[in-house]
Amino acid sequence: MKSRIMGNRLQGKEFLISYYLAENFEMEQMRFNMYHPDNVYHEIPTLIFRFSKVYGDGIYDEFKNCIEKFKGNLEWEVLSRFGAKSIINSSLAPKEEIERQKKAIEQHVISQ
Repeated sequence: MKSRIMGNRLQGKEFLISYYLAENFEMEQMRFNMYHPDNVYHEIPTLIFRFSKVYGDGIYDEFKNCIEKFKGNLEWEVLSRFGAKSIINSSLAPKEEIERQKKAIEQHVISQ
């Protein structure tokens, strides 16, 4: 089956995870590139996404479980259910970045 997304001719490692998700799941929203290939140190690699509502909330727990089982050079984590009250996103990033994001969200909530 040919990818709907690969037809856009976006190539590179920065798109691999987003391509996989888009090919295998219905997505409501996703930022496809995880980092800038011309300057990999510009920002920490992060994928912002939201699965389709057809999967229910359980899909996030299943996805988190898969990420936790992954054994690579870097430990990854999923931060789920952040954003505006009506739109809830998730983030896949290195564990250290997720910890920074959690602190920023807590500080934002406390300041409101």
